[in-house]
Amino acid sequence: MENEIKVGVIFDRDNGLKPVWFIYMNNKHNIKAITYRWRVKKGLSYIEHYSVSDGQNLYEITYDRINTVWKLENTYDI
Repeated sequence: MENEIKVGVIFDRDNGLKPVWFIYMNNKHNIKAITYRWRVKKGLSYIEHYSVSDGQNLYEITYDRINTVWKLENTYDI
């Protein structure tokens, strides 16, 4: 899938980035829960993975810290 998306985040000193909404195909999805997060090393960069829910679907979004790009990797029905 790997579609670039726009993401609104809050920076939390203790927990780092906290995505609160994202826009995909001109639709805004408010994130109600972050169900899981993990980090994967890819070359020189670390890719931050977030499993998030808007209450209707589950999404996997990623953030590339070096290239400062957010992507929607997968969607799942709940």
